[in-house]
Amino acid sequence: MKYRLMSLLSLVGVAVSVTVPGNAIAQQILPDNTQIAQNSIIGQCRAVNRRVSLYSSPAAANPVVSLEANTEVVLRGEGNNGWIVVSVPAINQAGFVQTVNLKNCANAGNNGNTPNSVCRRIIYGGAEGMVVRANPSTNSQKVGSLRYDQRLNIDPSKTFRDSLKREWVQVLSPVNGWMSNGFPGTSNVGLCP
Repeated sequence: MKYRLMSLLSLVGVAVSVTVPGNAIAQQILPDNTQIAQNSIIGQCRAVNRRVSLYSSPAAANPVVSLEANTEVVLRGEGNNGWIVVSVPAINQAGFVQTVNLKNCANAGNNGNTPNSVCRRIIYGGAEGMVVRANPSTNSQKVGSLRYDQRLNIDPSKTFRDSLKREWVQVLSPVNGWMSNGFPGTSNVGLCP
């Protein structure tokens, strides 16, 4: 008896079709929270939907660290048997999680500003906060400022390095302009919690 298993991603869930002899097809829609990793999602943001462990291998043995609910992860590989390799930027750690424990990042993606807008927060703790300028230059007009731990939306595809190698990021909200993200090896912004 010959069986062929085919997975199709749909908007509502994952359709799994099984072809049996005589061309009869049985189809089952899996729950919406089922995740199938494909090359097109590598590098995308996800968050854990509850407290889970990060494992050193794709098996529920040898946990590396525990991740709190809503911890953001970055997809780093293809899924296999319900597991996927991820990196956790907040703790600079990589490992495996079960795909059923992942959800879309609440602060990533289209938030009304641009499809490339992502949430970040100010991690620079200086009393004066971060200055937002009209253009990516310290000589450019000041258009606003952001304080420690304040959320902002940036376009990560729009960055600029000045002659001193300072990186500038484009801020989309709460004020529109450019902000220094620091010099190589430093950063003034972190992930939204």
